[in-house]
Amino acid sequence: MGFIERLLILGTTGIRVHELCEIEADNHYSKLDEYGERYYFIVSRSLKTGYQLTSWLCPEIAIRALDVITCLSAPLRDALDKQQKEAVSRGDHITAERAERVRRSCLLTKNKDSYNTIDVQDGRTINSRLRRLVKAAGADWHYSSHQSRRTFAHFVAHNQLGDLRYLRDHYKHWSLDMTSLYALDEALDLELFTEINNSYKEVGMNILEHWLNDNTPITGGLKTRIIALRNKEDTVKTYGSRKEMIEIVSDSIIVRSTGIAWCTNDSFGCSGGQCEDCNHSIIDDSRQYHWEAIYAQQLELRAISDQVGPGGSATIERTIIRCEKVLSELGADINEIKKRITEHAKKN
Repeated sequence: MGFIERLLILGTTGIRVHELCEIEADNHYSKLDEYGERYYFIVSRSLKTGYQLTSWLCPEIAIRALDVITCLSAPLRDALDKQQKEAVSRGDHITAERAERVRRSCLLTKNKDSYNTIDVQDGRTINSRLRRLVKAAGADWHYSSHQSRRTFAHFVAHNQLGDLRYLRDHYKHWSLDMTSLYALDEALDLELFTEINNSYKEVGMNILEHWLNDNTPITGGLKTRIIALRNKEDTVKTYGSRKEMIEIVSDSIIVRSTGIAWCTNDSFGCSGGQCEDCNHSIIDDSRQYHWEAIYAQQLELRAISDQVGPGGSATIERTIIRCEKVLSELGADINEIKKRITEHAKKN
């Protein structure tokens, strides 16, 4: 009951499974910042803080998921309310106290191993259902709920890099600096901040390591400098090892995704989408798909260029030349791409 909603909350908050199980019904709130932007928070208790109240920043969809879970568990909550009143009337204070404690929970379930007693769903049950779901999907993966926290940190890191497309709205508030977030709520899970920063650093190191791989095709304004780093054994000796070099260098540069390239510019003066000629850019094979998509679009526009006028036609031709230059430098076969685009157009 509400299992998908549980997964959604785990994946969009970074909350641990035992903290998820401690969430009480309707225990969430929102707050406006000085610019009128609304932030949403889920409140629970964490073993890591001695079961003190702790908050997790979340997207609005996580609040809606929590409301769905609360709604679905309402009949069980009503049954516990009835149990409590009956226990009080017969002087059974232990049962009454338990019913009152359990009914506050958001994640209620019937325990089949205990005569269908209504209880709070535990982390072991959630993990067991996760593994059954993975098995039913035919995946060879020993999935556990703690991996959702790691995935969350990974998504936030990619969002800060500007490299999260489909879920970026769910993680947009994490683009604020951590000090600003902490100012909104001092009860935030601080350990999660550390995990996000570690993930951000790891992603940055992986990107740089990919650039320095001799087999990675690259182009862009930084191409010459990156290739020089690849070939300099003295550079590696200076840092002690290749791993140490990557770690130190990745700390000294800011990497952001523009969609079509990786940008390392930490100042003003962006060339406005002309990334391939910018001194601060690197385009690797992970960006090739975007360039192929732009290329396909421009070839389609070329077919109707008589409808866009001389200026429009000139822009189309310039963009086609740009795409062919980048794709060629990435090692792509232009003729093969054209053939694939033509075949796709015929099917559609």
